[in-house]
Amino acid sequence: DFRKRISACENMLHLKMNPFSSFRPPDEESCKNLPECISRMEQQEATIYACEDYLFPEQRSKEDHGTSNVSQELKRKETMTKDNFINDISSSTSAHPNQQNIVKNCFKDNCSLSCRSKNINVRCRQQLCEWSYRVVDHFQINRGIVLIAWSFVDRFLATRDNCSPKVLKLVVMTALHLADKISGSRRLSMSILVKLSRNEYSTLQMSKMEIMLLRNLRWHVHPPTSARFVQNLVRLLTGLVKPVVAETLADYAFFFTELTVCDYYFVTQKPSAVAVASILNALDCVDSFQLSTDSRFLFLQELSSVVNMDIDSDFIKCMQTKLREVYVNSEQYNFSNSKHQMAHANEDTNSKRVKLGIERSPVSVAFHSLRNSSR
Repeated sequence: DFRKRISACENMLHLKMNPFSSFRPPDEESCKNLPECISRMEQQEATIYACEDYLFPEQRSKEDHGTSNVSQELKRKETMTKDNFINDISSSTSAHPNQQNIVKNCFKDNCSLSCRSKNINVRCRQQLCEWSYRVVDHFQINRGIVLIAWSFVDRFLATRDNCSPKVLKLVVMTALHLADKISGSRRLSMSILVKLSRNEYSTLQMSKMEIMLLRNLRWHVHPPTSARFVQNLVRLLTGLVKPVVAETLADYAFFFTELTVCDYYFVTQKPSAVAVASILNALDCVDSFQLSTDSRFLFLQELSSVVNMDIDSDFIKCMQTKLREVYVNSEQYNFSNSKHQMAHANEDTNSKRVKLGIERSPVSVAFHSLRNSSR
């Protein structure tokens, strides 16, 4: 039993909900253009931002919409060899004194870059995804950057025949820096990320990798991530519920999309489908007092009319099930489960006090209802 618990702990997805919501109430003008915006994003995800299976290419379905071999070959010709960007560069890099302190604190939060696998596999990828979240959480950066960065990483790896874990770590560092820069945050400088790699790489190597990333991605650096779909689709709740309810729903849906980044299954799935499944699961987390049955029905009607898919299909239901499985394997589930047990313990204690004639003190316990929906 002890070994099983240790194994379960090692395989656990170390990710909890972010206390900061990235959802912002929309203005009326943005809501008018919502169907057009969603349609444009769906076109992008099916074409220039589509990602192929690069870990298990032999298991690709023949029914998947195939991409041209010619365009794939052109991408491969642009790919540089590993020796061109992984070499011993003697140039030293120095960080600003303030950045030195930031890096020291970041090491305390276990943000040093590591991947214990000898080859790129699902586990190695998950470890680097978790590291990406630890970094952005430490610097209090929007987690949407991680979704953008891993869109870069996955699409880049899909253009290569092979890639070592050492190269992958450099790709992830560079992708985070690039996504942070594009978002306008500019808090993840190359020097900080180099320090987090314990100087395994240099800023010059990151600069070369940045150029290589952009070339392989053909400068397509604004992917329609599942979080972006959620951000837009939750706007359909405008006028149906209070803004705080829409924000609560968005928080749950955002977390589901954040979990999908760490699971390789979702790499080849369309972000729009992931977003719909995340929203449907998030609806189970919002009780009827916050979102009435009528409002829920109207929202689902609007959702079905905007997206180009059947939200009641078996495919979406399977994806919802997969999302719940990933959630149950996450640290957030254990955290919520422990709070649930504490709530029951408090209720038992208070009931005993009532029986003994002791005055009952008011107790307010909040816990997520995802545990029930994941069964």
